[in-house]
Amino acid sequence: MKRISKLKSLFLLCVTAVCVLNACNAGDSDHTPPSQLPEASGNVLPATSDPDAPEAPAASSEPQAPEQEKILIAYFSWSGNTERMAAYIKEQTGGDLYEIIPLTPYPTTSYTLWGESAREERDNNVRPEIRDPLPASTVAQYDTVFIGYPVWATNAPQAVFSFLSQYNLSGKTVIPFCTHDGYGAGGSYGDIADAI
Repeated sequence: MKRISKLKSLFLLCVTAVCVLNACNAGDSDHTPPSQLPEASGNVLPATSDPDAPEAPAASSEPQAPEQEKILIAYFSWSGNTERMAAYIKEQTGGDLYEIIPLTPYPTTSYTLWGESAREERDNNVRPEIRDPLPASTVAQYDTVFIGYPVWATNAPQAVFSFLSQYNLSGKTVIPFCTHDGYGAGGSYGDIADAI
């Protein structure tokens, strides 16, 4: 019960943060193209990848405390807003980040070209290939999966649905979170639930 309460609190915190980010962006109709953002270091940023981290203790016959819940924060970000939300969730949960990156990037120089591309993919149910997808065995190890994305053409970008179609997430707690420019989540929550 505490786990559900904690996840609800985190979800409400995320929703509040999205509202704050959108309020900060209100009146800013020019989105920062990704080409002007700092380069990301790659898809997977596991919380346990620190080479200076101590080694795991050797197995013992003594009773162990229950393992901490494993959390994956998978996100797609075009302008950097969703990436910031994902980093905040990582900070709060200690989860592992994975950036969903399409093999063929979306246009970054023009908001109009990007919008046309998103609508065309949605209307034709295109599932773009993902660069460096996680192995299914890796995703299977997580208990909770946060799915983050900007709302595009009233829904999650098709790259998010490509990610979801590659994994069996049944039995896991799946928590979608989104950023938007005032429209809201559109049909994304229902469509993500259907895709799982």
